[in-house]
Amino acid sequence: MRKALLSLAAFVVGMTMTQQVSALEMDVDSVYQISTTQDLMDFAVLVNDTVGGVDNSAANAVLTADIDLTDQTWVPIGWGDRKYKGTFDGKFHRIKNMVINSTIKEQGFFGVLESATIKNVIIDKSSSVTISGEGCAAAFAGCCNGSGTLTFENCGNEANVHGEKANNAAFVGCNYSNGALKIVIKNCYNTGHIKGSHESAVFSGWFGNGSSSVKNSWSIEEVEGIDGDNYFGRGIGGSNYGNTYKVTSIEGYESTWMTNGHLC
Repeated sequence: MRKALLSLAAFVVGMTMTQQVSALEMDVDSVYQISTTQDLMDFAVLVNDTVGGVDNSAANAVLTADIDLTDQTWVPIGWGDRKYKGTFDGKFHRIKNMVINSTIKEQGFFGVLESATIKNVIIDKSSSVTISGEGCAAAFAGCCNGSGTLTFENCGNEANVHGEKANNAAFVGCNYSNGALKIVIKNCYNTGHIKGSHESAVFSGWFGNGSSSVKNSWSIEEVEGIDGDNYFGRGIGGSNYGNTYKVTSIEGYESTWMTNGHLC
């Protein structure tokens, strides 16, 4: 009888998850349309779990509205066995009130990325990422691993990021791939304060691939826990940064500059 009840409970949970995920709408190109907080939470479940026996770690999604995560416990998209490697297009919408307070490393909007494309996403200044007792805190991705190319394009971080240990950043905390995964960041910005014990930076605490690059990007905030003069990141040389600047002020700056092309 106990086995039967457990089987029934598992079936009900499975049905509930399937129903929640199936509420996500796809367009004709099989891209998930995310317009509500629940849509985004369901997409995270879709990627992080095996739903219906299918690995959805390469699922593609687009935001059709700003998403407010007020009072939500955010579980990052992608983890060790489900590294996210799809295309996530924010259409310049904002992720608001993503407040992460955790004792687990590798936290951010994404947990673990592989050969994904993240574009046109803005992490709003109402968001923050704090990890106590660990590191690899980031607004976008706690870490990355695998192979191929991970791309961030036209993305902005305005959230403060604080990891108690090393490898904290706005975009990628740490690249664990031993050189197999290249990180490309272009037309991006940071206005959030980054803090860690050491080996922390604006774009990545550790790029981990000598071919990684940052182009046409900037940051206006300070970083606590820099190693040496590696303000933008560790693991690549100065020639890998093209038209990328630390600025003290931008006269007349408005966040709409990202959407109207003023920064590109």
